[in-house]
Amino acid sequence: MNQELGRRIAGAASIAGFAILVCAFDCSLANNALAGEPQSSAQRSSPNEDTEPAEAGAPLDTQGNHSINEAIRLGRYDTALKLLEPAARAGNADAQYRLASFYRSGLGTKPDPALAFRWMKSSAEAGHTKAQYNLATMYLAARGTAFDAGKAQEWLRKAAAAGYSPAKKLLADIAAKPPPTLQKAPATAEQNPPERPLTNAALKTEPQLATRNGQPALIDAALRGQIIPLRQLIEAGADVNVTNAEGNTALAIAATAGKLQLAELLLSAGADLNKRNGLGETALLLASRKGHADIVKLLLVKGADAWAKANSGATPLSVAVENCHADTIASLLKHSVGAPPAREDGTTPLMEASASCPERVVELLATDQATINAANKQRRTALWYAADHGNLAALTRLVQKGADLRIADADGLTPFLKALETRNTATSQYLLERGADPKAATSSGNTPLILATQGGMTELVRLLLQRKVDINARNRNGVSALMMAAYQGQADIAQILITGGADKSLRNKKRETAADIAATSGNIEVSNLLEPSR
Repeated sequence: MNQELGRRIAGAASIAGFAILVCAFDCSLANNALAGEPQSSAQRSSPNEDTEPAEAGAPLDTQGNHSINEAIRLGRYDTALKLLEPAARAGNADAQYRLASFYRSGLGTKPDPALAFRWMKSSAEAGHTKAQYNLATMYLAARGTAFDAGKAQEWLRKAAAAGYSPAKKLLADIAAKPPPTLQKAPATAEQNPPERPLTNAALKTEPQLATRNGQPALIDAALRGQIIPLRQLIEAGADVNVTNAEGNTALAIAATAGKLQLAELLLSAGADLNKRNGLGETALLLASRKGHADIVKLLLVKGADAWAKANSGATPLSVAVENCHADTIASLLKHSVGAPPAREDGTTPLMEASASCPERVVELLATDQATINAANKQRRTALWYAADHGNLAALTRLVQKGADLRIADADGLTPFLKALETRNTATSQYLLERGADPKAATSSGNTPLILATQGGMTELVRLLLQRKVDINARNRNGVSALMMAAYQGQADIAQILITGGADKSLRNKKRETAADIAATSGNIEVSNLLEPSR
């Protein structure tokens, strides 16, 4: 039904303004937030280019914003994504808005409309004006959420009240040509009709053939959440397991929408709780994806298969973890027998949760040492994923529960080295303080000191030098930490290294000294700190 409404809106794209509803991609990645990215004429004429009000909430810190923009400029979208995630989880509205843009566009990750909607909503609720506008377009285009013109208008009004001109224009367009569900019905039509008995002639003679709005009446009643017609159909003998074109039963529809009373009625009438739709999804999986913990519990108590896999390989638990639905995960674990299955590559639900979910979800899944320190085929652990994504809350809980800091992946990266590689200062510092090896290097010979220098992590450099690491250690290319500072133009770190006794005469495999590198790279401030090579 929502898809049909979306198609109807798309059909109105010829009307000024409604093309925006379907495209709905004027987030930071399409405009100025793509640092250094040349804009097309279409982008330059984007509504986001208008004079805009100041955004609510603190902006990203200067260093973090520079690192993100630099990663985007170099096309390293996966790195930019990882740099944004910690700030987004910490409540930074701008980071949440930009992260939503990545998930909408699929840059650096797979497109994930549901996750994009979640982050966009968090940013909008924090007062981010562009997020409020984009959230409205997501409601109108049914991207990552169900179509809801009322909520769309509510968010547009908030953005318009803050002075955001595109929101004002879209509100005007809607007023001139509202989406189908907002258009006024003829005066003779009943507005918001109450639930009433069905009058379809087939109901009395052949209840299996009863239809409404071009589909089985039972399906239509479930879609509308109408319990009176649903009960009437059941009492007349209609097939409770009838499906729509996508293979969804009334129970699947009720489970998706979170309609507990409807689900109870259908189950009492004999609905098949393990019946699959065209994608192989059961009602339990659909409820788990949406986080309807009450329906999940009901289905499990009635005997639903907790580990049933869809055609994609997804399970109820995997989709609940994907969306960080803690209460749903708790119900699935409580009513299930055996350990949660891993994916074919060995990735466990705990590993997936450690990447992006809050501490409570990690706590639910970190049941024992074997689970906590399990590694997938790439030899990556839950702690590695928490470090990779900068999920400090998850990482902290895993360490507290005994996660092994020494386990390296197939590329030789321990969680500490991975945190340094992704330039996450807080995560790196926590791991170092909890006993991570300050001297262990990557397979290419990069030491923690070299990586910290490369990432501009000044405090980490100081902490590592306090631990008496080899200040002159070089990687396979013969590059030392001081040379890396010269490459990167990190004058503050270069000064710390020189003061700490770094050898300025060392040469890399190209026979370059740190001074040569600084001069060639045009990093004058660092060059001034270094004596010319002799």
